[in-house]
Amino acid sequence: MARLRWACVLLVTAGYFSGAGLRAEMLPADREKINAVDTALHKVSAAYRLKKYAEVGTLVTQIEQQLEELKAGEGRAESAPMVASLEVRLEAAQRLVKHGAEVTMAAAEKKAAAKPAPRPNAAAAKNAKAATGVSFTKQVAPVLVSQCARCHIDRNSGGFSLATYADLMKGSPAGRVFTPGKGAGSTLIDMLESGDMPRGGNRMSDLDITMIQKWIDEGAKFDGSDPTALLTGGNPMQMASAAGSSMATAPTGKEKVHFLKDVAPILVGHCVDCHGGDQGPANYELDTFRKLLSPGQGGEPIAAGRPDASLLLNMVRGTAKDRLGKERPKMPRNRSPLTADEIKTLETWIAEGAKFDGEDEDELLSFTVAAQRAYGLPHEELAKERAALAKRDWNKGNPGVPFETVELDDVVVYGNVPPAKLREIAEQVADVRKRVAHVLKLTGDTPVVKGKLSIFIFEKRFEYVEFTRMVERRDVTSDNQGHFYYNILDAFGATVAPKEGDPNFALLIAEQLCGAHVASAGRRVPTWFAVGAGRVLATKVEPRAGMIKQWNEAAAAATRTAKPGALLTKTPDSETMALAHAAAGNLVNNAGKFSSMLDALHKGTDFDVALQQIYGMNAQAITGADPNARNRRGR
Repeated sequence: MARLRWACVLLVTAGYFSGAGLRAEMLPADREKINAVDTALHKVSAAYRLKKYAEVGTLVTQIEQQLEELKAGEGRAESAPMVASLEVRLEAAQRLVKHGAEVTMAAAEKKAAAKPAPRPNAAAAKNAKAATGVSFTKQVAPVLVSQCARCHIDRNSGGFSLATYADLMKGSPAGRVFTPGKGAGSTLIDMLESGDMPRGGNRMSDLDITMIQKWIDEGAKFDGSDPTALLTGGNPMQMASAAGSSMATAPTGKEKVHFLKDVAPILVGHCVDCHGGDQGPANYELDTFRKLLSPGQGGEPIAAGRPDASLLLNMVRGTAKDRLGKERPKMPRNRSPLTADEIKTLETWIAEGAKFDGEDEDELLSFTVAAQRAYGLPHEELAKERAALAKRDWNKGNPGVPFETVELDDVVVYGNVPPAKLREIAEQVADVRKRVAHVLKLTGDTPVVKGKLSIFIFEKRFEYVEFTRMVERRDVTSDNQGHFYYNILDAFGATVAPKEGDPNFALLIAEQLCGAHVASAGRRVPTWFAVGAGRVLATKVEPRAGMIKQWNEAAAAATRTAKPGALLTKTPDSETMALAHAAAGNLVNNAGKFSSMLDALHKGTDFDVALQQIYGMNAQAITGADPNARNRRGR
């Protein structure tokens, strides 16, 4: 099953391998075939999830034929790198074909072997149908608890609770998140499929999403005894708590050891390589804080307040024993052991209650540690690290394509256009940067973005598309010519090279500079706020650009059609970018409050706290989780 899950992930990761070989010298006919194969591979994943196994087989046969034609064609040398990449995805698709055939055969055999049964009465037939479908208590509830507990069971984030079956069916303040019998296209399934939920970078598996959708399609039936009973579903967090563990609570400020600064770097340096990803030894992963506290096969890893009863600590000490009293191998295995000081740090942290001083228990610790370090670096040191990341990003997005650089004060322009044109573009960027600084009221040598912003200029649109696919793991819409990306560690803008006299290029660069500036104002600035504010500010930098009318029309349309919570996506598409533009408009246009908001974020104030203090609003209202959100946006 794990291999099938990864087959789905490989296929649906938008264009993970697609386009890497789409160079200028490739024959147009070969380019069309490659695009057709890429599209067909996306269709394979969609058909598999809908259990259309025959369609999966037909698509895979077509893909095999098209790749063979490419390998035998006149342009085979130029298309070879691309074909090799697509064949990796084809192997994943072939595994789905095999599994589909096995499922179909098993179903046929089961049907043939079934004996005729007496005709049941209506009630018995209804119960029998429910019994053969997806079980809420045995299948759906455990997934919801393990994936969604932190936000929607332990808390009532966005006014949406999953604490009980009754709460799930009630939905959010904006209404129900699905209608029984209609899983596809429902708000719940859309948010799971997009990766918007659950938060923290760990997308729910395709098999689990398909299972939940099937449960909804079957009528979202409840097969438990009490629809108002609290869901547990085997949740390891609740199981550990029931066993006597004190789960992590917020620090008091008096602790000597802090998780983010002291403990997380030890775990990342010694443990995550083996106990990270989708499956670690003894079914124990600790690459997020939530997983760190969750029991594996060996038992409870952390007993808050009781160092000697904590399995993880005893494993690194070399004093752990199995159930038969036999000594267990010291951890980390086949690597340098933890130092006495590192073990003492873990011991003190557990003794003080294993407190968590972060903001997201599901965020990868490797990212947490790297971001924590980057956030504390001075401008020039962070700029050096970003320069190395920029080169890595370029080569990852378009391997083998040479590029030139032009370094400005706090922006570095990278591009594969002719050197003279790149210098001309860099001069335009410098001019826009100067006007951005004026609009943002930056003084002296204050950088637009701490650590500098890389701006990538691509000669061809497909290079821009491929870069986004490979570096950010997402697609861009056909009307998108540029965007920015910021995650503390990495910060860049990406844009298709402008045609001569393009009136909208300066607007796009202004949007990237302003958006990255807002994103870098604090540690946890929401994507929707940075994207929306960046777009609104850009219109003040370049007020006569023709694209502004298109932006405004899109923003107006988005506010009429957007689903509740659509703004919360971390990788917005054109519609959610337009919605962000609309949502941020009133916030940015109140210049005094917006300036105070940025100041508060720079000083470390939490975004939600600053928003409430300065604007008297909460993020739920703006993002659509609140039923009165639209009215408040329109004020």
